[in-house]
Amino acid sequence: MPPLSTLPTETLCTIVTYLDPVSLISLSQTSRAFRLLISPDHSHFVQRLLALELLPKFGGIAPRFRSRDNNLTPPWDDAVWQFNKYACAKCLRLRSHMMFDNHSILRLKLRKPPPNSYEANKLTDWEPLELRDKPAHFRRAEARANEERKASIELRLHYQWAFEGRYPTQWGSPPGWPGTEGRHPFERVNQDLVDARVEIAEQPLCGTARHKRLCNSCRVLVWQYARPTSSHLGPPREPIVKSRKLRFHDAFSRCFPGLLDPLPSDKLPRLYKVGRESGKDCLFTLYTAPCQSCQVWHEITAYRVYPESPEWTPHGLTSLESRCEGLWPVWCNRCIIRKIGRKELAGRLSHEATGLAERSLRETQLRLNFGWPFLFGDFYENNGGSLGKLHPLAAREILDGLGFEVNNALVNTVEFSSTSMPDLLRRVHRFRQFIYHEAAPDVRENMMQSWFRMWAEDYELNAACFFRTLDIIKKISEDESLLLNYALERTLYRASRPDSHFNRGES
Repeated sequence: MPPLSTLPTETLCTIVTYLDPVSLISLSQTSRAFRLLISPDHSHFVQRLLALELLPKFGGIAPRFRSRDNNLTPPWDDAVWQFNKYACAKCLRLRSHMMFDNHSILRLKLRKPPPNSYEANKLTDWEPLELRDKPAHFRRAEARANEERKASIELRLHYQWAFEGRYPTQWGSPPGWPGTEGRHPFERVNQDLVDARVEIAEQPLCGTARHKRLCNSCRVLVWQYARPTSSHLGPPREPIVKSRKLRFHDAFSRCFPGLLDPLPSDKLPRLYKVGRESGKDCLFTLYTAPCQSCQVWHEITAYRVYPESPEWTPHGLTSLESRCEGLWPVWCNRCIIRKIGRKELAGRLSHEATGLAERSLRETQLRLNFGWPFLFGDFYENNGGSLGKLHPLAAREILDGLGFEVNNALVNTVEFSSTSMPDLLRRVHRFRQFIYHEAAPDVRENMMQSWFRMWAEDYELNAACFFRTLDIIKKISEDESLLLNYALERTLYRASRPDSHFNRGES
């Protein structure tokens, strides 16, 4: 068989038009003859990168996003997201998903298209070099753009119908739409059919504008952060960009992820959240920002600017400046250690970690103390103390000798310390024996409700969490180098590398 390069030029050009973007660039790099024939420009390299991001080896997964309820599969905290990358059309790199804001990877036209969709299997739009600058080339490009625009309008109309749960039978349903037989025009259908139709209608639109996607670094270069928006704050050249929302049990776990071995879900106590009575975690928003010194993007907790609550958001530059002691733009751990020294950084880390741990300790104490005032009221105050009169032995064994703190003639909490924990656990066990084996069914139903039920059922879990937090505080106070080594050795905060390149698989 003769070599491919010996074929006539017209035949070679016909063959090249049937290549995918990755094969096009690969062929152009095999020899000088093919490089001169193909002469790829910037758009061809962008198409190649967009094709590479869909390969699991280079780009990871193609997540599914449901706009109706913002359901993401797999969720952000799944381990597969650690290796998920997206293409930037300006710097031509496959970068970690943390280098893109939520809109850049979740908007319909910027998402990764699903496998076997048109966008995922699209061939190259290459044309011979001698045709690219001729008027016919621009006329073909304009005609192609007009056709795509008309098709996009129709596809978006179908998508809107599907999203609203309606379909127009008088114009015919789009191919593959389920559940349209025997229905009236624009008749409401059930939610499963709506989701199925939306998924079908999304496929032709998904990923069609990925060539416009820019990473955070490139958006800084083109001044896209010059206008203040709710998605970022700070100077245009050193913005703080809102990123993912992840679930953590408390603020300490959010700010020092991986410092301690995470507890399994069945070992975590439930948090007292309105509307989420069984919730064991809180949603925390992540933020990314570039370091002034090394220009590497990190998560905001690498800059010693810790969120103090799940609802924390940066409210302005002044507050961040004061919390960073005038170091704005802020420096990451590896850079600021050259400015202030290891001892000073270790002291700051220990101070902040201790504050967060003490806050978690106070929250755990509140959960441990929550039910005792209710028990006191149920046995001695409500209905003339009838429960205490009916069950005097249980009342004495559960409540006698318990040091209540009284405020404005109301019992609001108990005197609490780590040494009293065994006694409190004994009293809780006695209460469970009473409520499940001695109390009348109507008493059990009235008492074991809502947060009080969680308090009684999760008391041992909260006690274990209390002692674990005490142990954390003790370790931090005894060894300041613990946090310093953690901050310098772990790369959980890092969102980018200055020398990143997709050929090396780096983020």
